[in-house]
Amino acid sequence: MAIWVPILVAIVTGLVTVITVYLTGRANLALEREKFHSNSKLEQQKLEITSKLERQKFESSLILQAIATGKRDVAQKNLEFLVNSGFLRDPEGKIKALAQTPSDTPVLPAPSGPRRATSREPSFRWSVRTGSDPDAALVTPKPVRITVEALAAKSRPADMSTSGGADSIYQDRRAEGVERTIFEVEATVVACKLQMSGSYHLNLEGKTGQTMIANSVDPHRVGPRSRWAEQISTARLKVWEKLKPGPAYSRGKWPARIRGVGFFNQIHGQSGVAPNGLELTPILDIEWLT
Repeated sequence: MAIWVPILVAIVTGLVTVITVYLTGRANLALEREKFHSNSKLEQQKLEITSKLERQKFESSLILQAIATGKRDVAQKNLEFLVNSGFLRDPEGKIKALAQTPSDTPVLPAPSGPRRATSREPSFRWSVRTGSDPDAALVTPKPVRITVEALAAKSRPADMSTSGGADSIYQDRRAEGVERTIFEVEATVVACKLQMSGSYHLNLEGKTGQTMIANSVDPHRVGPRSRWAEQISTARLKVWEKLKPGPAYSRGKWPARIRGVGFFNQIHGQSGVAPNGLELTPILDIEWLT
């Protein structure tokens, strides 16, 4: 019997090894399957986001061309035609409602000379608005929680004019402090609109009624060097799915938690502008609280 002991030990050891290899193989196979499904799901989500953003870009371009007539009644009929033809979605009936209040129809001057795109980037500090500027790397990543009222009371740099042009010393630079900080506020979005630049303009209202602006910039106008390209795209989709901003102001009350970068804009009578011109631009994330 003594001779069988080593053999039995070898057999048992071999069986244990085989079973271990088998179980390990099954576990690895299950893990690979799980990774495959996760990757497939992620790719599908990316495809859906890209498709929605392309649809938004297409609709924005149609709207801007439709209203570039110089005549409000023609612009209103153009928009109504696009909706009735299925080129534009109007799930909440905002565009069709313009027939009842034609004075609310946005209109742009008719193009003169060779036709060119009516949608355009603002020249004022566009690289800073989109996080493509050299100073974007200096922005502190940890967000600072704050109120609309506190942001509206921040001091604007003494050497930054409220009507500064493209020759401003801050054209491609950020002011220290506020513009190198990511802020997070809880506020009520009381109005929204699609701007000529393609950005979604949101009016934020604090508890006292103080307002300020936050902008969800168009991802298609964000340069490849932008520090926040991915966050900008994701936040943009969240705004679209909730508000579906159009060329006319939509008004309501949508409580939200907004995260964005401090940005001092020009002051030229914008709806909802803070006294110091401070905005959250670009919006990096938004969470709807209802």
